[in-house]
Amino acid sequence: MIEEYLQSIGYNDEQILSIRKTFPSFKYSEATILYNFKNMYQYFKKNGIEGEEFIKITMITPNIIMESIENIKNRIQELISLGFRKTDVFQMIQSYPYILGIHTSQIQSKLEDLMKLSFSKNAVITIVSKYPFMLREEASKFHQKIQFFVDLGYSYEETILLLTSAPNLLECSNDSIQEKIDTFLKRKLSKKDIIKITNILPELLNQTSDIFTSMFDDLLQFGYSEEEIILIIKKVPFILKDFYIEKMNPCLKNLLSIGFRKEDIIAMTIKNPYIFFYTNEVISSKIHTIEEFGYSLEEVLKMMKVFPLLFGYSNPVLKEKLAYYQEIHLLDFIWHHASYMMIPLPLIRARVYYFKKKNISNDETLFLDDITFYKKYQITKEQLLKGEI
Repeated sequence: MIEEYLQSIGYNDEQILSIRKTFPSFKYSEATILYNFKNMYQYFKKNGIEGEEFIKITMITPNIIMESIENIKNRIQELISLGFRKTDVFQMIQSYPYILGIHTSQIQSKLEDLMKLSFSKNAVITIVSKYPFMLREEASKFHQKIQFFVDLGYSYEETILLLTSAPNLLECSNDSIQEKIDTFLKRKLSKKDIIKITNILPELLNQTSDIFTSMFDDLLQFGYSEEEIILIIKKVPFILKDFYIEKMNPCLKNLLSIGFRKEDIIAMTIKNPYIFFYTNEVISSKIHTIEEFGYSLEEVLKMMKVFPLLFGYSNPVLKEKLAYYQEIHLLDFIWHHASYMMIPLPLIRARVYYFKKKNISNDETLFLDDITFYKKYQITKEQLLKGEI
């Protein structure tokens, strides 16, 4: 009876045997075990924990099976009363089932210990929610970890934010963190840069893979200099996320296959590193959108080389801008001055309207910066946009 039920929710024979040993038939009736199991499983399932996740919890803390549902609910309510959300509580149980056996006063004491170290109450709740394993650590360990980061050059406030964002750093050895710092230093990133980047992406300090070094070497081989790679990283630190690093080589290959030369790609991605974030399909669709206005592929590539921010424009925005320049017969002019695409279209429309009213015919002054335009025509951007002509 109990075996059939356990098998139906995913337990294997070894796990069922373990349950049998924990709750022998001479001590607990099969009906009682089955009743408690069903009630407990349904309650956890209702709160997002089922299958393998539930099995793991009962293997780590099997005594939970014989607890009454009311006792479990009361325990969860106690944790909520400390400031945790219900969803956080079940996530903590999932990653650290032992939390159900820790007295509320002990948890409260741990929270207070962290707040004494200048963590806010919200930060403490966030840390414990993400990393409930810290409940088994002494307060001195947190103080030592904070001091370690301060000694590295982080400010106390930066360290608090760092550990709040990535509490699993509390579990990382100082040697492994130092090793990561040294990896960045070897690539000529300054300590100041490393601190800034890791405050944005603290997970870089506990990555197990050497994907950063691999990415750096790949870009060097492609033709980037160390200084250029560092410039890209400093402009867009998020490029160091594993997700984007893995897409970097395919992106470079795609740009080459489209027709860009290596030196063009290097120049474009230095000016606009977000190019690495776009899929092959997105880049191709932008090129096709511009081609629809009569430009050849060669002309489109030249526009993008001159003005790499074009990669970031959505297709509807590209169509709207180019359709207007087509309407006023300036598509060829825009091809020679692609960077003018950056000027907001409402302002260009307002200036065109102003030129018509004043009978001015000068395409180049249409694209002057606001200050120079004012000096030449004595009208402000605000007046133009409001139609005060």
